[in-house]
Amino acid sequence: MSIKGAFIGFDGFVDRIIRVIDHWGSGGKVHVDSIGDFGRKILAASGKSTNIELESICEKIGGNGPLLSEALRKLGTKTIYVGTIGHEIFDKFAADNNAISIGQPGKSQALEFNDGKVIFGEMCDVAKVDLDLILRHVGRQKFIETLRACDLLCFVNWTMLTKLNGILEFVLGEVGAGKIFFFDLADPAKRTADDIRSICTLIGNFSELGKVILGANLREAAQILAALGKDEQAEETRESMTNAAKIIGESIGIEACFVHANTMAAGYDGTSACVNGYFSPHPKISTGAGDHFNAGFLQEYVATFNLSMALHGGSAAAKYYVDNAMAPSLTQVKQMRLA
Repeated sequence: MSIKGAFIGFDGFVDRIIRVIDHWGSGGKVHVDSIGDFGRKILAASGKSTNIELESICEKIGGNGPLLSEALRKLGTKTIYVGTIGHEIFDKFAADNNAISIGQPGKSQALEFNDGKVIFGEMCDVAKVDLDLILRHVGRQKFIETLRACDLLCFVNWTMLTKLNGILEFVLGEVGAGKIFFFDLADPAKRTADDIRSICTLIGNFSELGKVILGANLREAAQILAALGKDEQAEETRESMTNAAKIIGESIGIEACFVHANTMAAGYDGTSACVNGYFSPHPKISTGAGDHFNAGFLQEYVATFNLSMALHGGSAAAKYYVDNAMAPSLTQVKQMRLA
């Protein structure tokens, strides 16, 4: 099947992408290569002081929801977005994604390195998002009708949307059966183990209404496993990642779970699959890579329900994004695929 319509919510950020300058050489500025190098630079200043030069690369729309929505749209899906996007930088996004703003976006500064990113964020209205805010801006009946009209419903950035559980409980009671639901907790380290167990239980309840998919990066998978009381250690190996996806998926009781890392991605939907070969050693951008993986995975999985193909689709979409600093079209994902 193809995705007739996708609903996504509810965050929104204005991202400033930044590189950290290590020093100036004969050839010009030299950036700090890794998070480890940056950490050592900070630690060396302990008890003293230091001055770190930052280079602002660009300012762009951000947030897990907007990036996922725009990536799905570029892959050919009709999207409807509700979130904190009340800033002029989102004007084109809002028109393209049939969006409704429910507040002002947060602000984030993403310090990017070749092996990852460190994001400093200000929540602004993102912290205020709850069911009442959504119903006040969208309208109760319109919100329900919008959810029912879409066959893919995506709820992301649970960590920062601290009242998302209440919204999801409302959705459970109103949306009806026959849907595909996607969840991304988005770095739950800031939430307690009890909180993580609670959202896992709630996510499992959506299985009564349709197919449920949970996506996580390697660090997030480790946090979920720990909260669920599992001994499995999520590491960047085929065996560990496939085991992690299986344990999480079976523990929550959902259709599919996938875990992605720098060099490989694995999943479980009754059978296991793992793909590798999409690593980008010198990314143009890394903030949003996971959201583009999610979009590529969902577009392929909903079309085929073939786990291996979906992992390739997600990996190809993410690689195109980090190599080119833009979301790919479906044709570009197909050209990037290794299988």
